[in-house]
Amino acid sequence: MFKEYLELIKQYFREIRKIHHDMNDHMNVVNAYLSMGQYAKVKEYV
Repeated sequence: MFKEYLELIKQYFREIRKIHHDMNDHMNVVNAYLSMGQYAKVKEYV
């Protein structure tokens, strides 16, 4: 049972890392649009 619990926790952490990576990518896109002054693109993207 303990091994199953540990595997479940590992899966949760993998999912959290994936979400964190995806959010960083989204923020990089928004930041790039903002640095180029393309505010309409930011609004469209969001």
